[in-house]
Amino acid sequence: MKTKFLGAAAALTLMFSASAYAVPTVVQTQTLEHLPGPTETATPWSDTFTFNKYTGTEPLFGVVLTAIGTSTSSLDVTNNSGSTVTVNGSVGSIIDMTVAATTITLNVQPSGGFSESIAGGATANVGPLTGSDSDSQTILFFDPLIAAFIGAGTFDVNLVADGILTLIGGGGNLDASQTTTSYGSFTVEYL
Repeated sequence: MKTKFLGAAAALTLMFSASAYAVPTVVQTQTLEHLPGPTETATPWSDTFTFNKYTGTEPLFGVVLTAIGTSTSSLDVTNNSGSTVTVNGSVGSIIDMTVAATTITLNVQPSGGFSESIAGGATANVGPLTGSDSDSQTILFFDPLIAAFIGAGTFDVNLVADGILTLIGGGGNLDASQTTTSYGSFTVEYL
């Protein structure tokens, strides 16, 4: 992946060195957060961010969309069987951020998950477990999606956060109670 990026960067540098434009720079940045933050709120939640479209006088080379998310989860797992079982799993949230027919999905889980040995009839308390994730996407001037970001007015980014839980083990004899909070922010940069 790094090689492709360097190749693309070199191609862009050559393309722009022959013209009157320099290598693209950020001319405007907007960031919005789910609640003043970073404050995590219980999942599920949804939010809509409204951003200003690009109205600058310089030609728009591209738009960089960056999503950041965090989560904190706690879990109570009860073993309803008569013998000790080992339970492995993961817990956290998924945050989908959709704009102009593009969705950035964040998998906001702690790395490595968890593993608990639970005696028959006992309950294990897991957490708090924290996770974070980020991702970005660049939309260049020749992509038809760029039109959604140019001109007067605004555009929306829709966010949806859901808690996720995966448990492996216990033979179907487990009860689980999960509490997950998450936070999301979205940044738009015009190049």
